[in-house]
Amino acid sequence: MTVHRSSTGRVLHFIRLELAPFPGRLSGSLRDVLGIVIAVTIVMTLHVPGIALALALVFLLQRERPALTLRSGLQILGGCAFACAATLLWVQLTDGTEVARFLGMILGIFMAGFCMEATRYPLFFTLFGFYGFVDLSLWDAHQSVHWIVAAILNSLASLCIVIGVTIAVEQIFRSRHPKTELRQEMDRRLRLVADFFHELAKRQSSQRAERMTVLHHRQVQYAHAGDLRMNELYKELSDDIDTVSVR
Repeated sequence: MTVHRSSTGRVLHFIRLELAPFPGRLSGSLRDVLGIVIAVTIVMTLHVPGIALALALVFLLQRERPALTLRSGLQILGGCAFACAATLLWVQLTDGTEVARFLGMILGIFMAGFCMEATRYPLFFTLFGFYGFVDLSLWDAHQSVHWIVAAILNSLASLCIVIGVTIAVEQIFRSRHPKTELRQEMDRRLRLVADFFHELAKRQSSQRAERMTVLHHRQVQYAHAGDLRMNELYKELSDDIDTVSVR
């Protein structure tokens, strides 16, 4: 019973730490929720099936800055579209035999794995290999050719809607005032360091130990978050200053 309680306590503590506030987590989660709700609404309005798989791929997008989100989104869409075209072409050339589909699946996975390591676009070939496997496996569903082709095209259409909406949301809610946000980020970090050393200078007590644990946990969170966001804000601010100087 004691072991069970201790393991349960560790699990609850782990969940509490995972759900604790983290720099940028709230705004990112709200953008994800908004993008998913809009995408689901559009797909349900247009009656496009196959959105379940597309929604899972939202988490593969890189969110450090809107330009990077756009690039990763284009890689995801390109990999899916290339896999769709390659699958239909392979089935057409090989007359859709089972052995040819099996060989095409092996060839596609091998090419995707090789290009993931040998090129600068691993996300593109990851999605190519994944969707190539999914699209070829649909031909074993014992359905009509029209149904299979429609399912492949619907999965591509739903992915285009989800990725397009997510990219649009990231563009709309990008930082409009980098100077103010950079100052706020610096103030938060400096205030955390000041609070930490202020508690460190106090006398030893149980309350001091608890406060030090909380402050240390917040420092670890900011350490994991890194200074990438601050560097991006500084770069945006520098670009704005250079643009004004040129004008």
